[in-house]
Amino acid sequence: MNSPGNRKFPILKESRTVLKQIFGAGNPARNASHLVLAIGAALALVCYFRVDRLWLDYAGSWWRSTPVRGDICGWISWYGDFFPFNLTIFALLFAWGRVNGSRFLMRLAVVSLLSGALAGGVALITKSLLGRPRPITVLRHKSSNPNEFRGPFHGAAWESFPSGHTASSMGAAVPLVLAAPEIGVPAVCLSVCIGGSRLAGLNHYPSDIIAGAAIGLFFGLRGGWPLRTLRLRLRSRERERTIVRSHAGISDAL
Repeated sequence: MNSPGNRKFPILKESRTVLKQIFGAGNPARNASHLVLAIGAALALVCYFRVDRLWLDYAGSWWRSTPVRGDICGWISWYGDFFPFNLTIFALLFAWGRVNGSRFLMRLAVVSLLSGALAGGVALITKSLLGRPRPITVLRHKSSNPNEFRGPFHGAAWESFPSGHTASSMGAAVPLVLAAPEIGVPAVCLSVCIGGSRLAGLNHYPSDIIAGAAIGLFFGLRGGWPLRTLRLRLRSRERERTIVRSHAGISDAL
C-alpha cells in the first residue's frame, strides 16, 4: 500500500476523483448505501411518532437534575463538530501517509474528509430548511411542539432534524472502517459517543440522531467502498509478490 514518498500527491485532482466515485452510478456501494438510507428513514419515522415525546419527558427531568453531565456532553459535542473532529482525522491521517510514503493513506484522508463534509452539508441544509425545535428549545418555551416543523431559517434553536454532528462524524468514520478497520473502529466509537452527547445534551431527539447517522452511512459507504476494494487488491498483490520471492529463494537454494 506504500509508494515512494517523493511522489507528489495532488489533493485537488484526488478530490475530484473521489467525488466522481461517490456520485457515480457505478459505485460498488450504490445498493447498500440506498438500503441504509431507506432503513434509517424508516427508523427515524418510527422514533418521530413513537419515541421522541417519551424521551423528551424523561430527558427533561434528567437534564434539570444533572448539570455536570450536561457540561460533559457539551465538551464532547464541541470536539465532535466538523472542524475539531473531521479536520483532525484528515490532518493526522494525511500526515501519517506523507511520512510513510503511502498514497493509500493520503487518499483515505481525502475520502474521509469529503464524505464527512458532504454528509454534514446535507444535514445542515436539511435542518435549516425544516426548522424543527431542539429539545432544549421545547423545554425552555413550553408552547413549542417537538413534532413541529416551522420551515426555513429560524435560527440554531430550530435546527434539530437531522443531527449534523452525527452525520459529519459518521460520514468521516465509515470510510476508515471499510478501508482501515484498525483506525476506523475507534473512529466509529467516537462518532457514536458524539451522537450520544448530542442526545443527552438535549440538542437532538432520537429520530434526529438516527437520520444523521443514516446520512453519514450513505456518504461513508459510497466514499469508502472503492478504497476497501483497492486495499484488498493491493493486499492480494503483496501476497503474490511474497509467494514469487519465496519460490525464487527456493530455486536459488536448489
